[in-house]
Order: sequence, then structure tokens, then C-alpha cells
Amino acid sequence: MITRGFQGARRPGHERLPSGQYPEAGFPVMSIGPAPPVKPDTWTFAITTEAGERHAWDWDGITRLPAEDIITDVHCVTKWSKLDTRWRGVSLDTLLKDVATDATHVLAEGADGYTTNLPLADLRGGRAWLVFEFDGRPLEPDHGGPARLLVPHLYLWKSAKWITGLRLLTRDEDGFWEENGYHAYGDPWREQRYAGDLGAWRAATVTAVKAETPTATTIVLDVPGLPEHLPGQTVDVKLTAADGYDAQRSYSIASPPGGPLELTVQSTRGGEVSPHLSGEARPGDRIEVRGPIGGSFAWEPGEDDAPLLLIAGGSGIVPLMSMIRSNTRGVAARLIYSARTPADIVYAGELAERIDASALAVTFCYTREAPPGERLGRIDATVIPGPGDGAFPEGPRPGIFVCGPPGFTRTVVSLLVEAGHDPAAIRVESFGPVA
Repeated sequence: MITRGFQGARRPGHERLPSGQYPEAGFPVMSIGPAPPVKPDTWTFAITTEAGERHAWDWDGITRLPAEDIITDVHCVTKWSKLDTRWRGVSLDTLLKDVATDATHVLAEGADGYTTNLPLADLRGGRAWLVFEFDGRPLEPDHGGPARLLVPHLYLWKSAKWITGLRLLTRDEDGFWEENGYHAYGDPWREQRYAGDLGAWRAATVTAVKAETPTATTIVLDVPGLPEHLPGQTVDVKLTAADGYDAQRSYSIASPPGGPLELTVQSTRGGEVSPHLSGEARPGDRIEVRGPIGGSFAWEPGEDDAPLLLIAGGSGIVPLMSMIRSNTRGVAARLIYSARTPADIVYAGELAERIDASALAVTFCYTREAPPGERLGRIDATVIPGPGDGAFPEGPRPGIFVCGPPGFTRTVVSLLVEAGHDPAAIRVESFGPVA
């Protein structure tokens, strides 16, 4: 399906990429929550066989094993690829050498409770490592340090961060992301992103376009057959040029379930997809959409009527707005929204109306320019409510959703934990620049 006016930007290295990927110069931080407080002096790693036999190493034990330098491309299911990454670690062949097993599959386990499944064969033959250095330096916590799994021939979610163990199994068993709609295997060269019908592209027609800010635009789409989404989920979007070249990106859904699909797109300077969607899309244009995707950041209205604490940085407001619009039961909700200036507030008019007419309380934090009498400065401890400080009615503790750039989410999560919130109750969606 040709997208009117889309030409694409074939960037250096694109010929080395699997379908739907784009080259990324940085290293985006992808996580579902705060990095667990794992330190080398307390870290341990164990391989547990199907018979219960345990093979364990501490940090000294792992780092004394023969290590290898690995140069490889890595591919994230969220569409970015990073070429020629440099790692150092221990081959899984070394760790499995003396392990007697008849297992066929593995469940990798992280310190954050994350799990992912792999065939045991994919960890053998020089194709997988336990790595503890990146670019010649100790692996940072945001990227899975002190140690993570590295299985570069599969999508990066299979390379479990903060790795603590491998459970050997005689049958396949879904891990966290696989239970949330991702493919059981995850081969980027076969574009095995999602399970079942989630992998189907659907024709979508633009029915309306609305400018939200000078750089953000809402696109309203009619997508026949698209399954109903939950607030907080995303969809993939594909644009195709006349010569067959296509580009794919993931975008959070802004609309509530049950109506037309709305995506609010922040244009990225030098980008490929976002400038077209935010500046060129017109009613009647045709694109392709796939999803909805993801369950870890989704809110289910009416689940327990617990209050909501929503914290957004910049365009991180988009999935949180879907939650606000879905709050038809009047659940107490508090939004803390960080933006550069008042002109950068997305959905400004609608938020003002909802403050007056609903149970929504909003605190704006302007980082560059604030209206007279309003707060100027980044989010800090003075604006983060504690779990029992009267910001919410007595009853269940709030469900907490944080969305924004990695540095923003790291800071906010630290402030939430310092305020007394349970880290397990904090759901995080971090994103880098989406071009």
C-alpha cells in the first residue's frame, strides 16, 4: 500500500537491517520498571537443570572465566537497530559445558522478575553470551548491568537484562513478553515480532488531522478489524514509498477504547516517519497499522478502582491521556506533567476542561518558561505525593504510570521510591527519540 507523498530516508547501514528496522546511533533504554538495585558484590548467576541440579557463580567466579570480545548488531522489537556494538563476556558454551541435561528450552530470569524463553540450541554454538562490559566499560544498570544475556540473532528482548539465572526445561514455557503478545521465538530476519493476529498489518485511512502544538499532531484513523486496545498500549505504523521502500515505527495510542484510533505524533527533527505523519498526513491518506501491542504498561479501567498517579515528560503524555479519557468511572486521578513551555502542553484545552469537570488534578512543571505565578523547574520531591500524604482518598494505593525519556523516568522513579512508593507498583515506559 503506497503512502501518498512518502519518500523515506534510506540511512547509511539500512541495507544491513532486517525489515522494519532503522539504524540508531544512540542506545535507547527500554524497560518496564526501575532498574533493580543489583551490585557485583551481591550478584549471583545460576543454571538450574530440569532435575533441580544447580550450577552457580558469583561475580568473581564469572569474571575469572575465559571472556570474549563480541562485535555484533543488535535489533530491538521497537524498530531500532544498533550496528557494530561491542561487548565483553562469557560464552554460554563455557557456562553450559559441564551441565548434564536433556532440556530443549530455557527460561532466562532477571533480578526484576522478568523472564523470557529460548530454545536451548540458540544459546549454544557461539551464539549467546553473559556480558558485563559494553564499549569497553562496565555495563550500566539501565542496559542490564552488572550482567545481562546477549543473544544477538534474536530480538533484543530475548537478551534478558539483570540476568540472574537460566532454568532448563524439557518443554517450551512462555516468559513475560511472550505472555504479553510477543513472538515465542523472535527472529528479526523473519520479522517475528508478535504472536498470532497481532502480526497482521491492516489498512488504515486518515479521517482527521488536528494540530496539538507546533510540533505535535493528532492523526485520527479508521482501521477496520483492529482489535480493541487497552489504555497505555501502542500500535505499529508502516509507511511505504512508491518504490516499495517502507519504514515502520511504534506509537502510543491516545484514544480511549471503543472509538476511532487516535495517534499523537511528535515530529522529530531529521526523522523519517514522524515529520510525514505530523506535517504531511491528510484526510483520505492510507497507511498500515498493526496491533494493539503491549500489556505491561496497560491500565484496565474498572479493575479495582484504585486511584491513578500519572507522570509525563513531554510527549509521554500520550498513553496517559488514553487512560484519562478512559476513566469514565470517576477514579481519582492525579497528573504531573513536565513540559518546556505552555506552548508545548499537548491536549492543553482538553486537560483544562477535565480539571474543571472531573476528578482529575493536574500539576504542570515548566522547565524553560512558565506563566506568571506557576511553577518553573523540573519535577522534584516537592511535587511527588507520598502513598499516604492525603493526595488520594483512603483505600487502595494508586496505580503509578510514568512515561517519558530515559533520564526523566529514571529521576521520577527514584523520587517515587524515596517518597515511599513500592517499586513493584511503578510501571514505566521510556522512549528515546522516535524518528
